[in-house]
Amino acid sequence: MSRESFGRKSDEQAREAVASILAIDVSDPRVALVTVTGAKVSPDRSYLDVYVSADPGRYDDTLAGLESAKGRVRTLVG
Repeated sequence: MSRESFGRKSDEQAREAVASILAIDVSDPRVALVTVTGAKVSPDRSYLDVYVSADPGRYDDTLAGLESAKGRVRTLVG
């Protein structure tokens, strides 16, 4: 498996993990309708950027909910 395809696979696995955590383990209603659209794992695996989409009318509430859930998501992602 090439390094590039390994990176894409890691990104997809991270996206799925975060989406699952937000759907199952985070009970904050502000993040209930968030869609995780992508993720990018750094080459050394020390950082993870997560891309989401949300209802534009609830963007500020959604962002506050994600900020509130950040620690829980980090803990569960590992």
